[in-house]
Amino acid sequence: MKSKFNLKLSQFQQTDTYSDLLKYHKLDEDGLWHIYGEDPDCDFEGSHSGPHLCVAKGKLSDVIHYAVTLPFFWQFGKGGKIIKVNEIVDVSKVIEKKKKLDYDARHEQIQKFHLEFKNLVRKYMPKYPTNDFDTETLTMMQDKTSCYNPYIWS
Repeated sequence: MKSKFNLKLSQFQQTDTYSDLLKYHKLDEDGLWHIYGEDPDCDFEGSHSGPHLCVAKGKLSDVIHYAVTLPFFWQFGKGGKIIKVNEIVDVSKVIEKKKKLDYDARHEQIQKFHLEFKNLVRKYMPKYPTNDFDTETLTMMQDKTSCYNPYIWS
């Protein structure tokens, strides 16, 4: 007499999902595998997607043995599906690159503002030093320029 586990395994081995899985992967293939439960809404109405049960690591044969025992892998008798994880993306590197690009864009914008402001000061306030427009010059002008007024910036 077959155990309940062996019945579930042999039942899954007779499905189209199992045969499709073996078209692309070998049973001794190692990897990370998404395990999805069977579609709980098998009629023609509503959304059709099986619940994501877990990600398993190991040989496909071991993952199948594990998957058939999971709750919600079975709903109407066909069983869920198992999909190999193809690529793992390290988002920390992507985010770090985006932060650097954002910083570079802000820095460029600040440099443009600095140049525009410098030209305006030279145009409308010729008595201020024109040799080197630095932080000290900006500090001297705080009271005379609306762009340094804290009420404007807040």
